[in-house]
Amino acid sequence: LAVGLRQSCVMVDALHTVDLGVAAHIIGNVFVILAIHRAVFGGRTYDDRVKRLQQHLNDWYRRTRATSKLQGAITLERLRTNGGWPMLKANAAATRHLADYALELMETYGNASIEDDMAKSICRLLVRFYTILREEDLILSDAAKVELPELGQRLGVLYASLSARALAREQRLWKLVPKMHLFVHLCEWQGP
Repeated sequence: LAVGLRQSCVMVDALHTVDLGVAAHIIGNVFVILAIHRAVFGGRTYDDRVKRLQQHLNDWYRRTRATSKLQGAITLERLRTNGGWPMLKANAAATRHLADYALELMETYGNASIEDDMAKSICRLLVRFYTILREEDLILSDAAKVELPELGQRLGVLYASLSARALAREQRLWKLVPKMHLFVHLCEWQGP
């Protein structure tokens, strides 16, 4: 028994829920779909494609003067879970900064399909979430309190839709994980 501990003291945190959860899945899917499945950077084998993704990322880091970078090289193992689902394995700060890169990749290399449009929207919403975190004070503005719940709902619905489409095609993409549900609660309950 912990004296003074109430349910209201328990909160969903952005680091574990978003950086190491939702964002890692989104970015991992973007990397796998574009660099590995579609080979937008070229390369004959999966390993070649991952190396070219790393080169493109290094160019992006130089161009944007990124302050937080992945430690070590991207490998197939860093882009997939043990079950083979896309998920970037990286520290929280590096993952958070890669949201902008994932959006740039989708806007540059995505096609005109409904699924790519949904993936672009998901990336935009993720970048907007991080922008709100970065620009707001400890107490959110009234505008942010209104925007966050809508953002969480939209991102969750789009992600679930992509997950259902991939499942129907028996593809291991857009895995729907419990942290997506926590993300929606984070935006709905802790923002306002």
